[in-house]
Amino acid sequence: MRSAFALGLAALALAAQPAFAGPLAEPGTVEIATPDERVLPVRVWLPQVEKRGVALFSHGYNSWPSAYEALVERLNGEGFAVVAPLHPDSMRSSVEGKIAPEQAFASRMIDMALTADFVSERFEGLPVLAVGHSFGTLDAMVRAGGLPGFDAPTDDRVSAVLAFSSPGKIPGLVGDDAFSTVALPTMLVTGDEDVVPGYVADPADHLIYAERVAGPSYAISVSGGDHELVGDEAIVTQVWPAVADFIATHVLGEAETPALMQHALEKPSTARKGDAE
Repeated sequence: MRSAFALGLAALALAAQPAFAGPLAEPGTVEIATPDERVLPVRVWLPQVEKRGVALFSHGYNSWPSAYEALVERLNGEGFAVVAPLHPDSMRSSVEGKIAPEQAFASRMIDMALTADFVSERFEGLPVLAVGHSFGTLDAMVRAGGLPGFDAPTDDRVSAVLAFSSPGKIPGLVGDDAFSTVALPTMLVTGDEDVVPGYVADPADHLIYAERVAGPSYAISVSGGDHELVGDEAIVTQVWPAVADFIATHVLGEAETPALMQHALEKPSTARKGDAE
């Protein structure tokens, strides 16, 4: 894993400035040339209200951005443009199957760095919220300073992290101290049935993405929520008041609310893990 990641970063460092092909439709897709000779499609949803920020979103392994319409709709409603690359491990990608599983993480890091540069160019001055689902949660945590042992590229434009159903503990990659360097505010949304065969047997394993960060963190555990809870309209509606408060507080600079505080985690243990009401 380290070798593939290092090669990916080396290619990125040697690449010329990314080429943004053609005018951006609103909403639509922009294509970015990558240093490993791919064309990276990036989906962009613009809010119908005044833009207040940007959600830099990374989808789950084998998934694709438009599978998350319930989440996108609410982020747009908060005034956030949603910018989401189609990673090469997606079953909707034109290069799906050509990227070995062990190379997926390195490819995603390249994708997120290039997409972040596009966000900086297109949405200059707006605060950035890093959002991810499953494997994409790991991408978001890296943007915030996670996995320091891999020399992963952090992003000082990111204000906070919103994570849905993490990939859990990954041997050789995600250990107990993987996120101890994440100083940004973090919110994790998971469920008591959030398991991934072969990867997450215990739903509590997801909490490492919130419990072990250095910055303020929050966790919502939804009764009956499984690994695809972010695609469930009812669950997204259920958790959104707390998520919206998190965004308002830690991205837009508004005062913390009692509703948000009930989901706050006390360090170093999980003293208060709120269930969605």
